Amino acid sequence: EGEELPAPVRSALAASLGGASSLLLEGVAIPPPWDKLLANLLGRLQHAVWASRRPEQIRPGGTVDFLFPGPGSGTPGSVEGSTPLRSHLSGDGDKCDALCRRLGPVFTTATGLKAAALAEKHPGLLFLSEDGELHGVGSARLGMLEEKGSGLLARRGARKDAEVARHQAAGELAKLEEQARGLSERLSKVEDELAP
Repeated sequence: EGEELPAPVRSALAASLGGASSLLLEGVAIPPPWDKLLANLLGRLQHAVWASRRPEQIRPGGTVDFLFPGPGSGTPGSVEGSTPLRSHLSGDGDKCDALCRRLGPVFTTATGLKAAALAEKHPGLLFLSEDGELHGVGSARLGMLEEKGSGLLARRGARKDAEVARHQAAGELAKLEEQARGLSERLSKVEDELAP
């Protein structure tokens, strides 16, 4: 994926700025539909660089987002009727925590209606719904699952989808080959029966 990264991100990784070692999302697992929703929510942060410390004042030749270990788990308290976004992330715990600290207090719900209702009751918190809506007090983003993504998470999802499609196509091909063998055998028997 390196060639698909913005040039400043590639430069920061190559120069190990701030102890940069990888992309933030490497080693973070996000299940559907949260992967698509986070792709929409993160935007350019999908290319954030994971560093061991705060980078010095070196200019990377463009904008680069660095995330690094910090205090706190990235898991906000609890809100009845919702789940902290952090609960849906697995893999490298430090990276998951840093990502959630950067996004702020985001909770998840099953529906946009529930997210909207909770946002009105809890100013300062964001509620992301499984059906593709993000609600905060005085704000809403709708249709997040309908948008075609283009960042790391979108490419990761596209690879998964392609692998599933390839596997399904291989299964269909095997069935068709078996049918062709059966037809060929039947044709041979008919030819044998008709032969003088």
